[in-house]
Amino acid sequence: MQLTGEQIEEFAQALLSAFPSYSDLEQMVLFKLDKNLEDIAGRGRLQVVATDLIKEYNKQSDAASLLRAARASNSGNALLRQFEERFNASSSQRGAANSQPGSSAPSQRTSVFISYSHKDRVWLDRFKTAFAPAVRTDRVKVWDDTQIPVGSRWMDEIKAALQSARIALLLVTPDFLASDFIANEELRNFLIASGQGGLKIYWVAVRDSLFQVSELGSYQAANSPDRPLAGLKKADQDSEINRICRMIIAEVNAP
Repeated sequence: MQLTGEQIEEFAQALLSAFPSYSDLEQMVLFKLDKNLEDIAGRGRLQVVATDLIKEYNKQSDAASLLRAARASNSGNALLRQFEERFNASSSQRGAANSQPGSSAPSQRTSVFISYSHKDRVWLDRFKTAFAPAVRTDRVKVWDDTQIPVGSRWMDEIKAALQSARIALLLVTPDFLASDFIANEELRNFLIASGQGGLKIYWVAVRDSLFQVSELGSYQAANSPDRPLAGLKKADQDSEINRICRMIIAEVNAP
C-alpha cells in the first residue's frame, strides 16, 4: 500500500520517537533490513533522513516492511504501535473500498480520552465505572493515563492516545484548570483537533470553576455548569454521569 503524504509525516514522527539518534535508526535498518541507511537516505538532519528512508520504501510499495522492521526493533514504542494500527486499518479500509465501490471508511479516531487532574482521581473512577459495561462489550474504548505501562515513555503514550481519540472527556474543576500540563499538552491539542473536525469535546462541570475565562468558555458543557456534579446528591450524580456516558457511547458508535 502506498502511504499518503500525511502518513509519511506521521510515520517519520514515530520513527524519530522510537529511534532518537542516527545510530539508533542506522542499527535498526542494518540489523532488521540488512541495508545501509546512508546508502538509502544519506546523512543530515535526522527528520530528513527518516522521511527520505520512508519515501524510498514507499516508492517501492514496501512501507509495510519498514514498519515491521521498526516494530520488531522497538516493540514497546507507543507512536509506532499506534501508527501500525492506523496503517493496518487504512489498508483494510482501502481493500473494502475496492471490493465495494462507493462505501465510505469509518473514522480512525475511535476512543475516548479522559483528561482529569490527579487531585480529582475519584471522579475519573466514577466515570470509568459507568463506562465499564460498554467497554466490556466493545461498545467503546476508554483511555486515561493510569493505563500507561510501567517503564514506558509516558509522553509518547499520551500523544499516541490523543491521536486516536474521537472524544475528549474533560473532568473540569479548579485543579484541572490550574494544571499547566493539562493546558499546554492536552487541552491545546484537543482544541486543535476539534477545530480540524477530528475530535469532539465533552467537558463536564465536576466542581464550580472559572471556566468562563478559560479556553473552554466558548464550548458547551455536557452538564449544567450551574449544577456541578460535586454539588448533587449521590443518586443524582449517578444519573448525570450515566447520561453523559450514554451520549458519548452513542457518539462513538455513530456512522
